[in-house]
Amino acid sequence: MHAVQIVFLMMVSTLARAVGVIDTHAHLVAGGPGSVRADYFKDFTASARKAIEIMDQQGIQTTLIMPTPQRHDNWNRYDYAEFLAALRPYHDRFAFLGGGALLNSLILKSAETGQVSDEDRKLFTDNAEMILRDGAVGFGEMAAEHFGLGKFGAFHSYQSAPPDHELFLLLADIAASHDVPIDLHMELIPEDMPLPDRPGLRKPPNPDKLRANLAAFERLLSHNRGAKIIWVHAGWDVTGTRDIPTMRRLLKRHPNLYMSLKLTARVGVPKSRPVDGDGRIKEAWVDLFKDFPDRFMVGTDAFYDGGNDWGPALTPAAGLVEMPMQLLRQLPEDLASKIGHENARRLYKLGRT
Repeated sequence: MHAVQIVFLMMVSTLARAVGVIDTHAHLVAGGPGSVRADYFKDFTASARKAIEIMDQQGIQTTLIMPTPQRHDNWNRYDYAEFLAALRPYHDRFAFLGGGALLNSLILKSAETGQVSDEDRKLFTDNAEMILRDGAVGFGEMAAEHFGLGKFGAFHSYQSAPPDHELFLLLADIAASHDVPIDLHMELIPEDMPLPDRPGLRKPPNPDKLRANLAAFERLLSHNRGAKIIWVHAGWDVTGTRDIPTMRRLLKRHPNLYMSLKLTARVGVPKSRPVDGDGRIKEAWVDLFKDFPDRFMVGTDAFYDGGNDWGPALTPAAGLVEMPMQLLRQLPEDLASKIGHENARRLYKLGRT
């Protein structure tokens, strides 16, 4: 290891001890998107070990693990139950969310059919209550608009449901009654628009035209103010519409809206990133953080895979974890502490370690 790398890791570790960084959005996978064996997704032990290794290297104290959002017809469906055993040896380093398959697939299927039966509502409610009884600290990763990366086919599928769908509103009521957050993936579409011309966004699986979801998103936020919605991937904007004025307006109008930060140059629009090409934080983002210091968290979207090489199509997990640490180092100490760990501890009721 080069001397520069050693110095960098020492700086990251010092920051981690100072602010106790919490990553609120990450995944365990086993086998990777090129795998043809669904049973690879049943043993996440090596993936959990890899996560701990990278967390220690990069200075992450705690990571919230969750299933990816999935359709009812994804061949590789899994939820929290599949990876719980892998997390247990590191119970002081992980917490988990659930519902990416159990709940998300029910929403997507009913959105496609246009029907929600009494049986659907009961199954949805029963699954949500079970997830929380099993120890989840929230629901996620849910998807209202999720683009498919064509390279990965069914593993990373296109998913779309109105944010104000009946079952999303039901989930908001359940989350509010238990005071737990909902982790929501939603590419912002202020008005009907064509699919952006971005690397990896192929047609199919993605449609030619995208339906507006901004108004429906505000209806979800207004439905139950007790439901805390974590709108994930701030700073990683694929449509080019999630700009600072829009986020500022939504944060001001909706006190139950929170955001987690994802920093990567892949696929997302460069102008939407919080940092410039040299890694320096942009002043407009600093101002946004200062105006809403209690509403942002780290959410790397790292995919920890202990047994398969994902290749060059995705940023390696270590890189995704490293980038928010660089951003935190450029913020005033009080703001870095809030974004780095205080907001996450409060929202997810995480004890100190």
